[in-house]
Amino acid sequence: MKQLRIISLLCAAILFSAVACAQKITFSSLNNVDGVSKVFIGKAMLSMAGNSVNLGNVPMGVVKNLDSMEIYSSESKSGSNAIKKAFDEYVTSVDNLNLLMQVSEDDEDVSIYGTEKSGSKNMSRMLIYVKDADEATLIVMNGDIDPSQISGMVN
Repeated sequence: MKQLRIISLLCAAILFSAVACAQKITFSSLNNVDGVSKVFIGKAMLSMAGNSVNLGNVPMGVVKNLDSMEIYSSESKSGSNAIKKAFDEYVTSVDNLNLLMQVSEDDEDVSIYGTEKSGSKNMSRMLIYVKDADEATLIVMNGDIDPSQISGMVN
């Protein structure tokens, strides 16, 4: 009986800490959209991955300082339009979001926005939106992001 009580307390402590550390998904409107794939990676998973994590072109120095990362992608026109709509609504509704870079050429668009961390040159949030024909990808990074480390991602 004592073991059951201890196990119950441990489970409750783990559940409480998980709820207390829960991150809010930035684009919850994309959760049930057909053709849109979503990935959320929390701080615990990012730190557990250590040096073995492979997030494409995201430099390891950036990954170590992230609290969370969200990736939305679609290869269908309807899914890409949903991502674009959610992104545009977010950009127009958030006051302290700064345009860091924007490139448009033919059917390809790349936009990078960031929210400056108070008292620092670093960003607390970065959004990277890439659209190519009917494909779209939106990456949201939250944490302590050094913009100079992002340059490798944009090549």
